[in-house]
Amino acid sequence: MIEDPEIPIFIEEGAKKALAAISAGQVAIALGGITCGFQRRSSRLRSMIRRLCCPDRKITIRFDAGKGEAERIHAERLARAINRDTKATARVCLWDGSLGKGTDDVADTIQDLYREL
Repeated sequence: MIEDPEIPIFIEEGAKKALAAISAGQVAIALGGITCGFQRRSSRLRSMIRRLCCPDRKITIRFDAGKGEAERIHAERLARAINRDTKATARVCLWDGSLGKGTDDVADTIQDLYREL
């Protein structure tokens, strides 16, 4: 999986959101917070992030919505660093706040819709 660029990776804010993505069949990793993609007090990517960024891999960063502008700014900073320092392609997923604030909430909404059918 690490060396196969055909497998997209989702970077989630927190284990609960990463587990929701994994249970939906996606490959996801959890970060403990919005700045945890970087080495401490640095603009350098953490080695685990760099290792997953093989050439041509698509990476989607999904941080919580609704906490304000800081979330989006940090997610965009991480995407820029991945695009600058690796040969992977990173983008930021922007949530529709009416669906929930993160992957786990959206997964719950989708499951509720299926139950109604």
